[in-house]
Amino acid sequence: MYSMNFAMEAADGRQRGDYECALCSVEKGLAHYPDNELLLNLEGVIRLDLSHYELARECFLKHLNRDKQSPSIRPLTLNNIAWANFMLDDATLLDEADGCSRKAMESMGWLPALRGTRGAVLAAMGRFEEALPMLHGALAQADNASSKANNACLIAMVETKRGNPDEARNYLKEARRLNPKCPLLARAEQAVRDASA
Repeated sequence: MYSMNFAMEAADGRQRGDYECALCSVEKGLAHYPDNELLLNLEGVIRLDLSHYELARECFLKHLNRDKQSPSIRPLTLNNIAWANFMLDDATLLDEADGCSRKAMESMGWLPALRGTRGAVLAAMGRFEEALPMLHGALAQADNASSKANNACLIAMVETKRGNPDEARNYLKEARRLNPKCPLLARAEQAVRDASA
């Protein structure tokens, strides 16, 4: 029960967009409850919020390798590893991202966030025809503007690779409208510029 106080403080900080405050709450909670599954997961999620992708990946890998992990948390952890790997944009992590996102989808493939991650990984592997339905589904089903913007950016990146610059620009515009601070905007904009050049 006491550990939930720290988790609720962290959730409140995230809701306000104060990720440093949220992380501070999680770290205080982990100092008292170092094995608390919710706090361990929140630490990684907040590091993703802060674009600390390497640290987030380390959190999730540590969490995944714990002896006790609830079956409902495992697919989310696998998904978050895959997303951190994608955001690191490191080709050497692509196989791991593929395996993690595939396993996550086998368990909870109906979740929009997992579908979006799987689409991102498939796109990074050049499997555009498989990626697009995942990304369009995730865009339509996502329940917040930030997730929708991520998926719109990913679709823009795929459409540039498929030789559809006008379609890509439309999705890029939509992503900017949904979340001007989307962490994928710069990548998507660069992809569109490269395609135009």
